[in-house]
Amino acid sequence: MRLALLILGVLVVTESCNICYMITEPDPTGKMRWVFPYPDPCHQCGEIRPGGVNMRAPKRAFKPEYHDSLLISSDPAEICKFLNCKPTLVCENSNFTISCDVGTIDVKWALYGREDGTIDCKINKAVPCGDPTTSLTTVQEACQGKPQCAFLAENDFFGGDPCQNVGKYLVVHYLCSWENVH
Repeated sequence: MRLALLILGVLVVTESCNICYMITEPDPTGKMRWVFPYPDPCHQCGEIRPGGVNMRAPKRAFKPEYHDSLLISSDPAEICKFLNCKPTLVCENSNFTISCDVGTIDVKWALYGREDGTIDCKINKAVPCGDPTTSLTTVQEACQGKPQCAFLAENDFFGGDPCQNVGKYLVVHYLCSWENVH
């Protein structure tokens, strides 16, 4: 297993999974708080562990997100909830695009259809429908291991209409995997 380390302990990545470290540092008011020193932890962190301490906040090209509590988890749902991540979502017959600035796409979950809830997309029936297994396989075939991916989210792409006369959408949860980054 290889380990890449950026000076000051800001970023630690292993080749086997995307491990991110929450560190403590002063927020803009000077209060010591937990922080993710990553520009997009929702798509970069597959596991979160406690990290080190910065006595001074380093200059970053992005605005970090500070937290009052620490999360230790390898559960994607728990990480998304803690970070308030928004899934990548498009309505049917719309262009779907995802990309990774560093690494490649690792699709974790997908659904073409509709879940319980109130996501718009031309609702004419709020009927849950669609097959997450088929959706995941289809999106993985198109995107897995690539730095970027784009396609039209439509019935033909997913092998047919999973729910007739219902406004559908595609929702995808993914990470940017660093497995092949050296």
